[in-house]
Order: sequence, then structure tokens, then C-alpha cells
Amino acid sequence: MEKIFIPYRGRRPAAVSINGHHLIILSPQKEVLEEDLAIVGADRIKEIPWEGSDEERERILGKLALKTQSGVIVAEDGQNITELLNSLRQALPWVQ
Repeated sequence: MEKIFIPYRGRRPAAVSINGHHLIILSPQKEVLEEDLAIVGADRIKEIPWEGSDEERERILGKLALKTQSGVIVAEDGQNITELLNSLRQALPWVQ
């Protein structure tokens, strides 16, 4: 069974703010998130099943985005979270 990992702060997914965008960073590798928990403001990691079709995965991400009022970013396999956040800071326009 495939899984994806979500950083949590307390009972809610931990969102980061980048240029005014609220984002939840997910990773297919638990170790990647564990290394950077503090950077994303999290205190633990929760795993969820990551199976099924692309449409089913999109539905999971959509529910998470709606529930948290945030965008959802899925890091690539092995992608360093710090590098991902730096890349997003450069790429995303400011939102006020």
C-alpha cells in the first residue's frame, strides 16, 4: 500500500505561508518531512493511504485543501523541503 505523509501541528495539518499563500506540504517520504518538521511548523507527521487512480488522489488533495483553506503541494520523491520552500518563494507571486 502506498502512503503519503502530512505534517501536523496539534490536530490540524501544518500550513506554511509563502508570499501570502497558505500551503500544506506533503511528501511520499516520511524521513524528508521528519528532517524539516520545525521549518513547516509541525510537531508530528500523519500518514494517509495514497492509492487508486489519479482522480481519487485529486479528490483526497481537494478535500484537504478545502478543509484547511490552503493550497496543497506534493513534494517529489527525495525532494528536500527547504529547497522546495525556497523555490516556491521565488516562483509564487505575492498575495495580499
